[in-house]
Parts: sequence; C-alpha cells; structure tokens
Amino acid sequence: PSRRSADSGARMKLTLVISNPAQLLHGYLPSHRFGPQGGSIGSAAADWHLVDRQNSVQPNHCDIRVVEGRFCVIDRSGCTYVNTICRWVATVR
Repeated sequence: PSRRSADSGARMKLTLVISNPAQLLHGYLPSHRFGPQGGSIGSAAADWHLVDRQNSVQPNHCDIRVVEGRFCVIDRSGCTYVNTICRWVATVR
C-alpha cells in the first residue's frame, strides 16, 4: 500500500454514542471511539463493554470493522440498531 493509504487508515476514527444513556447501568460509558482496527460491543468481554437495565445488550452484540475503507457494523445478536434502524446492519451468525 502507498504511504497515503496507510496514513488515511491510521486517521480513521468512528465515535458511537448511546442515544438513551439513562438505560445504561451506573459506570458504563455512553460513547466509545473505534480506530481502524475496529472492535467489539457487548455485555461480556468486549472493547466497548455495555450493560443496560433491560439486559438487552448481548454478550457478543456486534463488531465494528473496516471494510473497503469504511466502517461497518456486523450484527452478532440479531438486535443491533444504528440510528434506530437495522436495515443497513449486516447480520452474521
């Protein structure tokens, strides 16, 4: 890869924010920044560890990955929503 593509990948960042933070249990952060390496979201061992009052966050809820230079949400739970919709979320089981 060229230096330019490597530099742009290093600058890639995605910040996700919970729209209803009052539903999180005390001590869980309502936002998280992912870099080009991506990461995971869930109530078990995850890069962004979340536990909510209804226990709706699954242990391995979803993954954040970079695919063809863009961030992608990969649903692992069947219950992942982005901006209150799920039609743009890829489901992998």
